[in-house]
Amino acid sequence: MQVPFIDLNRINSFVVARFKTELDRLFDRSDYILSEAVSRFESSYCKYIGCKYSVGVNSGTDAIFLSLKALGVCEGDEVITTAFSFAATLEPILQAGAVARFVDIDQYLSIDASLVEKEITKKTKVILPVDLFGNPADLPRLRKIADQHHLKIVEDAAQAHGARIGNKKTGTISDLACFSFYPTKILGTIGDGGIITTNNEELALKLRKLRNHGGISKNQHEFIGYCSRLDSLQAIFLDIKLGLLEEYIERNKGLVKIYDENLRAVTQVTTPVFKEGSNYFLYSIKTDRAPDLAELLKKNGIGTFSYYPYILPELFGNSFEKSRFRNALDVKGKLLSLPLYPYLTSEQVKYVCDTIKTFFTRHI
Repeated sequence: MQVPFIDLNRINSFVVARFKTELDRLFDRSDYILSEAVSRFESSYCKYIGCKYSVGVNSGTDAIFLSLKALGVCEGDEVITTAFSFAATLEPILQAGAVARFVDIDQYLSIDASLVEKEITKKTKVILPVDLFGNPADLPRLRKIADQHHLKIVEDAAQAHGARIGNKKTGTISDLACFSFYPTKILGTIGDGGIITTNNEELALKLRKLRNHGGISKNQHEFIGYCSRLDSLQAIFLDIKLGLLEEYIERNKGLVKIYDENLRAVTQVTTPVFKEGSNYFLYSIKTDRAPDLAELLKKNGIGTFSYYPYILPELFGNSFEKSRFRNALDVKGKLLSLPLYPYLTSEQVKYVCDTIKTFFTRHI
C-alpha cells in the first residue's frame, strides 16, 4: 500500500472542475492583480473567521514581515517569539532589523505564555506567537500581557486556518494575524499566498499600501512599499476551497482519533496533544528513533516529514544557553509527522500504525 505524506492531486480534485470554470471567466476579464476576485476572497475570509479586515499578500512569510513594518518595527526593537517553529517565523523579524528574544515551548509546542513576561524589556515592541501544527497559542493570556505592557501581538497563524479558541477563531484576538496558503496547508492553494487579518481599520489600510508599492492607486506612493499581492488565480482557488475547510478539519479530526487509538499502546512513541479547537493540521509523533522509523516507513511506501530538525535560536549564527530552551531541544529532531489530510482513508492510517508497531516490535 502507498501512503504519501500528502496527496494534493486527491485533495484538489474535488475543486478542479469549478476552478476551471472560474478560470475561463478570469481570462475573459484579464483581471489578474488586486482584482474583484481578491476582494471577494478577502471578504469571504473575514466572514469565515469573524474579523473586520483582511489583506491578501504573496505569502505567509510576507504577511509577518509586512505586519511588523505596519507596526513600525525597526532596528533596535525587540520581538518576543517561540524557540520552536519554521525559519519563516524568524526571518521577517531579522529582515525588519529587529532582535528576536526567544521563549521555550509548552506541551502543545507553542510559546510558553508563562515565560513571556520576564523577557519583556524597554525595547520590546511585539509578541509573536505561533499556532504550531494547528494548535492555537495561549492568545487570551498573551493578550492580557500585551495590553498590560502596551505591546502588539502579531500571530503566526500560518498553520491554523479554522482553529478556534473558545468561540473565536484564530486571527481575531491578536492585533494582526498572518496565514499562509502554501499548497500543503489545510487551506492551501496552487502556489504561494498569504493573508493578514485584523480588526484595526488603520492597520488594514497601511497594509494595503505596503503590499502595493506604498499606495492604493496606480502611481500613488506615499512611502516605500513592497510588491506582495495575492493574485487573482490563487484568490479564486482559495475562495472555492474555503467552503470545504470545515469538512477538512472534521475529516482530519476523525483520522487523528484512529491514530491515537492505534498508537496509544506503543510505549516508544509519544502521540501529539491537541487542544480543543485545533484544526488537526499535523500529526507529529515524538520518538528517539525518528530517523530510523522514517526510513522504515519510506521502504513500506509511507511518506513522513521532520518538523523541525532545528530550533530557531541556533539559526543564522545565533548563540544561546541550552538551559533556556530545554523543551524545544527535547523535541528537536525527534518529531516525525505522519500522513494526515482530507480523503486519507482509515485503512491507510491503520497501515501506517501497523508498520510503526512492527518497527518497534523488531527494535525493542
